[in-house]
Amino acid sequence: MRIDTASRMPQGARSKARGLAGLGLGILCLWILTYVILPAGQKLPLAKPVMDVLIAEQVNSAAYWYTQSEETAVGAMYVKNTLASLEKRN
Repeated sequence: MRIDTASRMPQGARSKARGLAGLGLGILCLWILTYVILPAGQKLPLAKPVMDVLIAEQVNSAAYWYTQSEETAVGAMYVKNTLASLEKRN
């Protein structure tokens, strides 16, 4: 009976190289997501008005996502009211 060695998991230096290559690929994917894909999402029709207001008013958008804080409620109302007033002007 012959055992197929090609289907076994790689071991030793080859395994480490494959693991490092996978790690590098994962880091590259995170970098592309962070610096290419997500910034491009700011130009989407639904996100652009909100992003424009956040940038123009220098809102700390990192704090905007903490839904349990009072600042978030105030920030959300501010953005909502600003968008509503912009719609009335147009």
